Amino acid sequence: MRKILKPILLWRDRINQKMVGKHADLWLGLTSSAVCGILAVVMLFLSPVLGVADDGTLDSVMKGAGLAYPDGYEASASYFVKDYVWNVNQGTGYHSVQTLVIQAAKFISQAVTGGRTFDIRFLAFLYLLMFLPAVMLFVNAASSRLPKFSQKLVPAAGAVIILGDVGYLTYFNSFYPEALIIICLLYMTGAALSLQKGGKWEYVWLFVFAAAASVLCFVRQYCFLAGIAGMVFCLLRISDQEDRKWKTAVVLATVFMAVSSMGSFLFLEKDFNKADKLHAMTRGVLLQSDNPEETLEEFGIDPSYSMLADVSAYDEFPVTTGENKILEEEFFSHYDTGDIVRYYAKHPQKMLSMLELSARANMDVVRENCGNYEMSENKPPGARSVFWSAYSIFKNRSLPKTIGYMFVLVIISAAVTARGFSLKKKKDCKKRVYFDWVITMTLFCVAATCFVIIQSGEAALIQYNCQLGIVTDILLYLTITETLELLNIL
Repeated sequence: MRKILKPILLWRDRINQKMVGKHADLWLGLTSSAVCGILAVVMLFLSPVLGVADDGTLDSVMKGAGLAYPDGYEASASYFVKDYVWNVNQGTGYHSVQTLVIQAAKFISQAVTGGRTFDIRFLAFLYLLMFLPAVMLFVNAASSRLPKFSQKLVPAAGAVIILGDVGYLTYFNSFYPEALIIICLLYMTGAALSLQKGGKWEYVWLFVFAAAASVLCFVRQYCFLAGIAGMVFCLLRISDQEDRKWKTAVVLATVFMAVSSMGSFLFLEKDFNKADKLHAMTRGVLLQSDNPEETLEEFGIDPSYSMLADVSAYDEFPVTTGENKILEEEFFSHYDTGDIVRYYAKHPQKMLSMLELSARANMDVVRENCGNYEMSENKPPGARSVFWSAYSIFKNRSLPKTIGYMFVLVIISAAVTARGFSLKKKKDCKKRVYFDWVITMTLFCVAATCFVIIQSGEAALIQYNCQLGIVTDILLYLTITETLELLNIL
């Protein structure tokens, strides 16, 4: 065994020595970004073109962008649709920062093709332009935490395996918000971890972080919590330097994110409707209740409505819908968001049970019921591509789908970071920045999940809670990176 290991160890030491001072972090980031770009081109632009089929929740986004399905096509989870009809310049449906990106893609499409048929690959092209620098920044920040080049190869390869997975990249050929959420979280993580380095670039990373958090606020209304999370992280950075310019910059970034968070909450169209208010009770409070009759009495609702426990307006043959006038008078009038918050505050174990349901539904970023192929490819309905899907398959089959898994990752990160951790301003900025971001990102994820549960119970989790799976993947990636330095196995 020694004879086998000796040349490997000699090669490792030689390459580590050779790469000292060679900007290895930057080059590895660029390499990972380039490989992800090649994978994206193969998946999104070459035949067979891959995307994510419409599960029926994208109608308002398409209307907001002034797009519609061509004649003979309709929303279907079975097959992905690549081409759309450009109805109007300005739509009347849901408007957000995603709408602006789609509008930009529409005008590029018209400039290139000269027609009013929209090929969704132009949208994927814009997403890719934003995504690749985010990957570079993310890998550069993660690898810079490791001292040896042989160790840095792991986060570089890990980014390609995770972020280049078909489950992530196919969202670029779709109207789902996941693409922008993934991109913004990568920028935020990369910029946050880059603040560990110090130097003249700190102001740039602070700007990138604040900008990404603010954009994320406007992807969907429920994402306003990203601005609050960003504010918390920035406020923790005030003490990093005594310089007044730095403190002023941090305060300005914090105010900018506060305004963005408030603007998102006040001006974006609400994500939740009357059906969601029904589900907040039937698929949330009553779903976890041991005695639905007693629970209803806590809200002042007739106990006979316990028959609605577990009922969904999205059932094929629903018992009732959110537009039922009788419900308005005898059911909805007895509770609002504040009442449900107070209920979960008095029964925290019920919220933990709902978080567990959320983990089962959202730990996988992919939509398992949505196909990746166009109908013209003659694939079975709902068929999914297995090209570069090792991570999503491993995650689906082997990784735990429980909220405890996320907390275990946080605990491991905290334990590893605690080794040599110091609250002194400059002694261990690397440890503090990492720990602060891991905790902040986790709290954002949990808070956003709780917000969705309070507003709509379990029914809308798949539609509005992709950040749980994304953040868990980032935590796994960072935990492995941090553990490499501690174990020193490479």
